[in-house]
Amino acid sequence: MTSFSSVIHQADKHLRTLVNKKMLALKQSGLSKEEMNESSKNIYSVKTELLEDFKTGFQRLDKDIVESVGKRGSDSSLRLHQALDFLFQNKLKL
Repeated sequence: MTSFSSVIHQADKHLRTLVNKKMLALKQSGLSKEEMNESSKNIYSVKTELLEDFKTGFQRLDKDIVESVGKRGSDSSLRLHQALDFLFQNKLKL
């Protein structure tokens, strides 16, 4: 059986990577300090919201991905990262 906390932990790690990449892109975009501050608040809010949605069951990951993460499948990290990237990018657009 897949450890729920393990999947959440892995999701958190991947989301932190996505946030870091997004923040780096923002820094390089030449936004003003105010725009950077607003954008960074939004990015961190989306990360927090996604993690909370996973914990409460409001947002779910594909069962195959969760099982693959639990079994430490060879492509589980990539599949989880891709799924989270998709969800993260979509939430940022809202």
